[in-house]
Amino acid sequence: MTMKKISTRYRLFCTALVASATVYLPAAAFAALPVAATVAPGVNATTPGKTVRDLFTQGITLLASVLAAAIVLGGMWQIYSAYVEGRKKGELKDVGITAAVGLGIMAGGVILALLAVQYGTFT
Repeated sequence: MTMKKISTRYRLFCTALVASATVYLPAAAFAALPVAATVAPGVNATTPGKTVRDLFTQGITLLASVLAAAIVLGGMWQIYSAYVEGRKKGELKDVGITAAVGLGIMAGGVILALLAVQYGTFT
């Protein structure tokens, strides 16, 4: 074999390789593209409006949960402070009133947070 025959065969091979790559590679490149990425768990990213609505719903749920937790922790702290103060003074009669009012406020806050989640979100 001469160098000219090898280079001609090599040129034909490269031409065939490029021709087949232009035909078959685009089909392989677009074969397994993902449909729509998940933005967050529970968010259906079919349209931008639905995505924003779902994220808003999750934001309201998170905000209501944080506010309910803050109300409960604040109420418990207030009841504990009243207990400590009553114990120092030797009068524990005000602790029961403070505890009753605090528990009522906490229950109301949690109920309002649940209502905010239920009625404040888009369904």
